[in-house]
Amino acid sequence: MNLNKITAGYTISVGLLNILLWIFLIISGNIPNLEEEIVSFIFHWISEFSMAGLLVLAGILLKKDYKGAYKVFFFAMGMMLIAILGALIFYIINFDFAFILMAIIISSSGLFLVAKNYEQARDFGVLTLGIIFYSQLNIIGNTLIMDINTFIYTLMAFLPTCALIFVIFLKELKIE
Repeated sequence: MNLNKITAGYTISVGLLNILLWIFLIISGNIPNLEEEIVSFIFHWISEFSMAGLLVLAGILLKKDYKGAYKVFFFAMGMMLIAILGALIFYIINFDFAFILMAIIISSSGLFLVAKNYEQARDFGVLTLGIIFYSQLNIIGNTLIMDINTFIYTLMAFLPTCALIFVIFLKELKIE
C-alpha cells in the first residue's frame, strides 16, 4: 500500500471518528459546562466539524490524486494537530486514560504522516495556517462573551487569516 493511500485512509478515518465522537458526546450530554459556555462551544464545534470535514475532503482528494490535495491535507492536519494537543491536555487534566492514549496515538501517527508527506517549506506554511485558523476560531468563541478587546483583536487577526487561506487555495478553486 503506498503512502498516498495510507494518508488518505488516515485522514478520512480520523475525520469521521471525530464527527462520531462529537455526536456521541452531544447526544449523551457528556459535555461539562455546556449551558454556561454555549457560545464557546458553538465556535469550538465550528472548528471541530470544519477540521473533520477537511480531513475527510483531504482523504478523498488524495485518493483521486487531485492537484491541490496536499494543501488541503496540510491545512487540515494543522487543525487536527492543535485540536488533538488541546484534547490531550484536557484529558490529562481530567485523567481519562483511554482518551489520553487515543490522543497520543492520533497525534504521533499524524505527525508521522506529516513528516512523510512533507516536501517543501510551503507545506509547513499551510500546516501552520491550519493551526492558526483553528486556534483563532476557538479564541473568538472564548472571548466573545468575556473580553471584548481580545475578541476585537482576534477578529482583526482572523480576517487576514481567512484572506490568506483564500489566496493560498485560489488556484485550486479555479477562481483566478
